[in-house]
Amino acid sequence: MTETLSEGIGAIPVFRGDLFDGQGEARFAIGVVATGETPTRGRELEYAAYLTLRANVYAHEMHYIAVDGLNADGTESDGNDARSIHFAVFENTGEAVRCVGAMRLILKSGDQPEPLPVERHYPEAFTKGPAPLGSAEVSRLIGRHENVRVQASIKWPLFLSSVTWALRHDIPDAYGVVEESLERRLLVDRVPLERLAPAKFVPEFNTVKLPVQVDVAGLDARLDNVESHLFAALRTVTHQFVYSGVLPRVRLT
Repeated sequence: MTETLSEGIGAIPVFRGDLFDGQGEARFAIGVVATGETPTRGRELEYAAYLTLRANVYAHEMHYIAVDGLNADGTESDGNDARSIHFAVFENTGEAVRCVGAMRLILKSGDQPEPLPVERHYPEAFTKGPAPLGSAEVSRLIGRHENVRVQASIKWPLFLSSVTWALRHDIPDAYGVVEESLERRLLVDRVPLERLAPAKFVPEFNTVKLPVQVDVAGLDARLDNVESHLFAALRTVTHQFVYSGVLPRVRLT
């Protein structure tokens, strides 16, 4: 789980599509762009933009992965995408659509019981046993916007839509791998998480990160206190997108 924050906007993919057709003055759209490696029907452009945002941030900007490891079309994907649910946030500019947020949930299930990335990279965090089947890992969490306030808000609709999805599928906890700076921001925002092991350099990430566990039900309960039509609507996200004029600032209690 890595939230990438920057005042630069060169990473944001821009494309023309029909996502906002008939949505009036809606500025943002949030939804599931793919299940596994299958794009949500009619949202192939959005899925491609989501994968392009990942490439722009993880390879070109943050250098977590090698540019020569990207797909031929310049997008980024890996072996975990096939067992992931993919969420994204889009912005309507009037002239085009921008992909400004991304996140995936990597699932560990009976059909796909392979260890989660956090288990492989931090075996010291699982000495009492592996992550159980039914676990998930938050991954590729990205927010990009030239407005600092909007950028800081992008993670909240991603969190709530994924939390709702996780609870609907009986996933009580989720893991993540974060930089210490993101851990501090999440704790300040009162996201219920626990550090599982000390930070260390992970060659595959090409940076220093640490493993955490997020209390999904606890986060849902805190988000439930936020009065927002957007948050209420996000609880219904499956294969439909939710539209809003703003992304709310959140202060958990």
